[in-house]
Amino acid sequence: MVVTPDTLTRLAKLSDLRIEEIGAPPQTPGQPHTFRVTPTSLFLVNLPGGEVPLPPPLPAPVPVENLLPVDITVTWHASDQEHNQLGTDEFFIQSTPAPTEVQSLLQVAFLFAPKLVEALAGVSLTFTTRHIRADATLTFTPREGGSPVVARVPLLSHPVSVPDLQIPTLAAFFAKDDFGADESDPSSLSSGDQFMLVVVPKNSPIGGISPLRDALEKLHGISSALQGLSDAAGDAVGVAAMLPGIGALVDAINRHIPGADVGVVSTSADFIRNLNDITTIQHGLFTNDIEAEDTISSMIFFSKPRERGIRCYQNSRFRGSSFVVTAGDACYTLVSKLSDPVAHSKPAGLVKKKGDLSNFDNRLSSIAFSR
Repeated sequence: MVVTPDTLTRLAKLSDLRIEEIGAPPQTPGQPHTFRVTPTSLFLVNLPGGEVPLPPPLPAPVPVENLLPVDITVTWHASDQEHNQLGTDEFFIQSTPAPTEVQSLLQVAFLFAPKLVEALAGVSLTFTTRHIRADATLTFTPREGGSPVVARVPLLSHPVSVPDLQIPTLAAFFAKDDFGADESDPSSLSSGDQFMLVVVPKNSPIGGISPLRDALEKLHGISSALQGLSDAAGDAVGVAAMLPGIGALVDAINRHIPGADVGVVSTSADFIRNLNDITTIQHGLFTNDIEAEDTISSMIFFSKPRERGIRCYQNSRFRGSSFVVTAGDACYTLVSKLSDPVAHSKPAGLVKKKGDLSNFDNRLSSIAFSR
């Protein structure tokens, strides 16, 4: 019997060569999914009538010297729910263990960029389907010499459920420029009255500063784990791109929390008609409290990309000049100075002004989340 590519294809079919997931699928975004091609060894058997594939029923045990190995190498791919090839910013192949050539491995770990969804109260973890594909190359080299026989065998794709990443929507407002940071020591607060006001939509699961900090720490861990996607794509893309925004929010919380006579306030509202209704610093019986109206100098907006925005108005009841802040692919926008929110926003291009007023420093009176 002469070994041909069809012989090797039949061997793969008889051996049930397939993709198999190892272990339980992760329930947290940013965790790898590990797969292997099994079985890991294939043989032809040299019988008097010629080579035949294993595993057929054989009349007796086969001597080891009659087993003819077939080499297996694998090229791995990933696709979306519609079987379109994923881009390099959407998945990353980690080897197990790390190889010099990932395409040759029978076992690999896939790290997927999770789909970003808006975090909503009462909504549990959701998943997005991806497909793992593999092309196995079988190579048989005759013992007596001659050209190797090669067959390429596409394996049946393996669906995988990738946990979605829930992104909270929030706006944080500060009494001073640069989110309250002291110019000479950014880890400390600048002088004067200081506050941090965090506003989330009514349907947000974030119910205070402590839950916000917990959510940000979780996002930071996932973003850091997915940094390999950015490295593979050559730039800060996808989930890892939100790290500067997360860092700015965490730093702002850490600056404000320990301060004496520093206001740290959170509220849940889709809109606030009059920021004078929000007390940011309480001074006691004999000193006037400080309200949010006309006291805000910088802000941070965080949201799923292109899902939400927040419009900030000069006057109460959503009147007068205004500007709207949205979030791009990095999920955040930093506005370090409201004296010119367009010029002092980062990333650029995510703040749009409406009306004649350009300087909104200490001149905000109402706000509203938008879609």
